[in-house]
Amino acid sequence: MKTIETKGRIDDCGVLIAQLPPGFPPGEHSVIVSIREDVSPQSDLPNTFPIAFKTIALDSWPRQSTYRREDIYGDQGR
Repeated sequence: MKTIETKGRIDDCGVLIAQLPPGFPPGEHSVIVSIREDVSPQSDLPNTFPIAFKTIALDSWPRQSTYRREDIYGDQGR
């Protein structure tokens, strides 16, 4: 089971229109819908899906890098 929080729109016929993130297989699914009653007007919904993240290129970690807890926090543990 996956939990997704997204915004949707209900048209005049009662059809819910929502955008899901990629990775869900097409077909029939069991869905639970929770609708807040304090819905703002449709014009207030930002049109920001999907989020565009910038990508960065990393060659590799330095060979001498260690990420043990002792190396990060020292003898005190934190």
